[in-house]
Amino acid sequence: MHQIQPERVIAGENHNVRQLSILLLCLVIPIILFWRRDLFFIRDDWSLLYLMVDNNLWVYSRMADGEVLMPVTRFIYYILIHLFGVHYAWLILINCLLTGLNGFLLYLIFKSHFKPNLALALSLLYVVASVHSATAQMAFYICAILCLGFFLLSLFFTQIYVRRPSTMILLGIGLFAWLSVNSWNFSLLGIWTLPIYAALFWRGGAKRHLLGLIAVIGLVFLSFTVEYFMFNGLAGAKSHNPQLFSQFLSLSYLGHWAVGSFLAPLDFLFGVEFRWKTKIVIGLAIFLSTVGLIMRAGNRSEIKLCLWAILVNALPFSLVSLTRHHFHLGQAFSDRYGIFTIIGALFILGATWQIIADKLPGRLSTHVVLPLVILAAMIGVQVHTLPISTRLYLELSQEAKFRYNNLRDDGVRAKLSGAAEKDRLFFNQNQPLPVHPSLNNGHVVAIYEYLSGLR
Repeated sequence: MHQIQPERVIAGENHNVRQLSILLLCLVIPIILFWRRDLFFIRDDWSLLYLMVDNNLWVYSRMADGEVLMPVTRFIYYILIHLFGVHYAWLILINCLLTGLNGFLLYLIFKSHFKPNLALALSLLYVVASVHSATAQMAFYICAILCLGFFLLSLFFTQIYVRRPSTMILLGIGLFAWLSVNSWNFSLLGIWTLPIYAALFWRGGAKRHLLGLIAVIGLVFLSFTVEYFMFNGLAGAKSHNPQLFSQFLSLSYLGHWAVGSFLAPLDFLFGVEFRWKTKIVIGLAIFLSTVGLIMRAGNRSEIKLCLWAILVNALPFSLVSLTRHHFHLGQAFSDRYGIFTIIGALFILGATWQIIADKLPGRLSTHVVLPLVILAAMIGVQVHTLPISTRLYLELSQEAKFRYNNLRDDGVRAKLSGAAEKDRLFFNQNQPLPVHPSLNNGHVVAIYEYLSGLR
């Protein structure tokens, strides 16, 4: 009769305790760093709120937001508003928890390529990254957090599929890939990195399994394309850039794409706080040195991982640049893109450190103390930049909350709903970035009455 070895049981229990501890750590850190009780609806939040006023859940979920179609996020946002109403702090808490879950998923993914301690260090760098202030501290950007989370789940299942192909795992990959592109469209081209990953790290088995993965991702891509043109169309795609295709592969497009894909992520990771032109120079230096080291001294697996990590950033950002390159190169440094692109940067950083660590003397000072000092310094830089990142949201929230609370007065609402005041813009426009650029008094009164009816 087979006997269970006590050593294996203890090892398994210790492994589970470690996993649970890391999960809790990933959940707690974003709450400590990014959760604020004094935030309120700003910018795109107001657009989503106004669209709720006269639309049911089905219609609301299928309405586009400029060039973006995100029915999954719209569905979830609608439910959350009906659950929590104007209690914005709960929405921010959910964003923080989801950010932490994404960090834990990254830890599980990193473990397939790096030692456990290095995987933990990289995931901790992710959850403390100051770029999360752009998404975790604004309820609207649950779209970006969900998009990334579902993509990471599809990547995690792809790693399992590479080792043990099965129909159920394949269906899971397809489901999470579909949820990702329908949460926010940033990952539409990014999902193609899943079969590329499988091809690069395939561990045997019938080639039909790899073809099956390609087919599933192709089906997700085609289904969303059909869905997009049914509910948004070419006019929606051109809403931010009417010259959408005529400037494709122009110098401005290629410059924006290169900066956003390759240079900005490393700047985000190292907390570079300079003018955007200086950031480009620093990012280029870091990119060439890290990628150059991997290509020169890395093993075959590290080189493949580096190339794949570059694609993880390059493919999604090619769509961003298509609609945003006409602004300026500095726009490629927008923090909201960083929650995606620092993932590719972290893979490159992990491979770089792995190569360096293998060549260091096997002493405590070089293999324990040195990496801890570097990790602490990088975390310190990220935490230091947080006040810079959050100040704008706090200022906008204060104005939004003050003006919204004034609507509790029946007389104020009656005055703003009158013919003389109804079409005037509600928020102060005499500042570089207003709370919202186009909502008028009538719109906001309608939002107030709608939210009041949810109590």
